[in-house]
Amino acid sequence: MAAALERPPRKKTGSLFVDLPDERPNELALRALLAPDATAAGVLGDGHDDASDAEAPGVVGSRATRARVAVLERPRFRPMVVPESARLAKELGDEPVEPPVVEETREVDGETKTVVRYAAWLETQAYGDDLKFVNADFVEFDLNASKIMIAQERGLGKGGHFWDGAYVLTESMIVSPPRALVNKPAPSVLELGAGAGLAGIALALGYETSRVTLTDGDAGVLGLLRQNCHRNRCSARVTRLCWRLDDGDDGDAQGADAWHPPPPVAGEDEAAAEKYDVIIAAEAVAPIYDARALVATLRRHAHAKTEVRLVCKDGRWPDHAEFFYNTLGEHFDYKVQTPITKLKVTYFKVVTAKLKKAERPPVVPERGLDPAVTAERADESA
Repeated sequence: MAAALERPPRKKTGSLFVDLPDERPNELALRALLAPDATAAGVLGDGHDDASDAEAPGVVGSRATRARVAVLERPRFRPMVVPESARLAKELGDEPVEPPVVEETREVDGETKTVVRYAAWLETQAYGDDLKFVNADFVEFDLNASKIMIAQERGLGKGGHFWDGAYVLTESMIVSPPRALVNKPAPSVLELGAGAGLAGIALALGYETSRVTLTDGDAGVLGLLRQNCHRNRCSARVTRLCWRLDDGDDGDAQGADAWHPPPPVAGEDEAAAEKYDVIIAAEAVAPIYDARALVATLRRHAHAKTEVRLVCKDGRWPDHAEFFYNTLGEHFDYKVQTPITKLKVTYFKVVTAKLKKAERPPVVPERGLDPAVTAERADESA
């Protein structure tokens, strides 16, 4: 039988998308994905007997038809087969009333603005390039019963608009939050390359006692970050922080196209010497960024128990991803996992990392405890 699929509960049919690599889809997986509460006969037809789940895959598979899935137009990266929720809803007798409204005009701060409803776009995902919302003034998100409005400024370039990786990172922290957010009364959080700020703002609103610092290297982007924090009543600190190589490093970046940060300015990098319980970043691994400077910055701000969580586009830039993982692995123990996400695209990965034991700074003994006991507790919590 098909293995059980791990996923958070979804209110709407077809909200989780996975690759179905076989030429003929696995009908048991389809049942679990598309109609979790339906009987096998309801999905596969009256001729199907539940007892046949134990039959040979070839026999059971012959009953499946491709009418229950839709093949999307092939993207540049790799083909994927996904459920088509509207078609399935119609087959199950729950035909959608009308297509969701993705973009609309609203009065915001006394002016007419264009607002993209991200939840509505997720229903269809009829278009999905990185710049799909770049002309919208705002992107609105429904996360954990809260609405978050993220303003965009096209003139700021890459950092001035929302990227899907920030949503994947936010989903990841909702589904499986870092332990420090759950166990510590006031965890400190650092977001690198925060851009428009969705992930960090969502985290700060979801964990009100957390001390969140949102950073970016661009002055214009920092202004946008402050506006978005104010609009969403988020008390996170916003400050400039550029990724830098360690002193004495030869500065040999991955390639001539990699971005090199400007020299430090006295007094601007407020967070430069601080350590954090959680460090997050979305879409920070790309050929235009110096992978070695990113890893050096992670090391600089990590203590023995710091949990690092990144979202990377491995399928987009496999060569750069390999270089980044090799560099990261020199100093961190890490895992690369496929995210549980509503997005159809398949090139995102969630990376969790902690400093290697040899890299961790010495543990300061707790008052009244033997240093060996303190060190043992640190190893257990790690």
